[in-house]
Amino acid sequence: MDFDYIIIGGGLSGLQLCYHIINEPKLSHLKIGLFEQNKKNTNDKTFCFWQKKEDKSWTKLISKTWNYTNIGHQSQLHKLDLLDYNYHKIESIDFYQYMYKLIEQSNQIKYINEKVIATKETSLGVEVKTDTNHYNCGYIFDSRVKNSLESIEEKSIYVNQNFLGFKVKFQQSVLKADTYTMMDFNCRWENSSSFMYILPQNTTEALFEFTLFTPYTLNKDEYKLKIKEYLNRNYPNIQYIINDIEYGEIPMTNFNFKANDSNKITHIGTAGGWVKASTGYSFKFAEKNCKKIVEQILTNQKPVGIVKKKKYHFYDRLFLKILKNENTVGPRIFNDMFKKVPLNKVFKFLDEETTLLEDVKIILKLPYLPFLKALVN
Repeated sequence: MDFDYIIIGGGLSGLQLCYHIINEPKLSHLKIGLFEQNKKNTNDKTFCFWQKKEDKSWTKLISKTWNYTNIGHQSQLHKLDLLDYNYHKIESIDFYQYMYKLIEQSNQIKYINEKVIATKETSLGVEVKTDTNHYNCGYIFDSRVKNSLESIEEKSIYVNQNFLGFKVKFQQSVLKADTYTMMDFNCRWENSSSFMYILPQNTTEALFEFTLFTPYTLNKDEYKLKIKEYLNRNYPNIQYIINDIEYGEIPMTNFNFKANDSNKITHIGTAGGWVKASTGYSFKFAEKNCKKIVEQILTNQKPVGIVKKKKYHFYDRLFLKILKNENTVGPRIFNDMFKKVPLNKVFKFLDEETTLLEDVKIILKLPYLPFLKALVN
């Protein structure tokens, strides 16, 4: 075998898996091949996540931390304490560069700048064909999404989280640096679940991101217009410049990506269903799955990551059904959840770590009619 394991794709999930393998001394004997056609060299994403204050993972890479958040609804803005959690931001370029350096210093991971064309399972392992070579390995972790959007929409409930953001610098101090805005529903596209998401870096600079949880996307000029309207309304007569623009789409779906796995291939990242279906968050879910895979390798189990509990599949399916059929209800559900339930309980629920009793207490705080309709449907 050329490698014990091959990781196809050097994005968030592939690099995190490399990180956790490198940091497990008991796996130092393994030979890993990381295949990525296009090495990441730009700041193409903003990774954000909440985690408990005692959790110090990723401290070296975190560029900003917030202790409070704002939730806006019906012309009001409510400031909420994150309690025993923090909200963190990592710039993707810092993540990529740190991982590349770690891989370069490692004796067990080889970065291969080739495009994988095909994989073939054999009795001994897996044969991998790239655009220039052939390789053999015992097992593959594949981050490529093999399903078309049409097949995903046909076989599941699908909502598109789509957003465009401005990195803005004001000419004077107008922002509260310790408070980010999770969702300001006072900025909405008509008849939709949409909001402004704001990440202040300091008192003069912030990312303003207009976000929609909808079955459709907008023309990019329409996102830009909404952000400019929001800036002019909330910061009148304050001059600013736009330093950068960020655009992205994240699938929110209950599609069974795990059905693509086979005896010697596990799909990871979006292709493995590692994106939280009802929120679109993925950074900490990738971390949890990578840790689980390392644990499974150590105990000679099939390395498939976390097997999601059925109740969370059910909750995600209900919420996606609501967003699909009654898209205007989303703001009310999120607003009630964040205002009526302590945020540490909300984060625990969204991290899929709650007990059934805790689930019930949260669900009872939400508007029941949309969930009953989705349940009947």
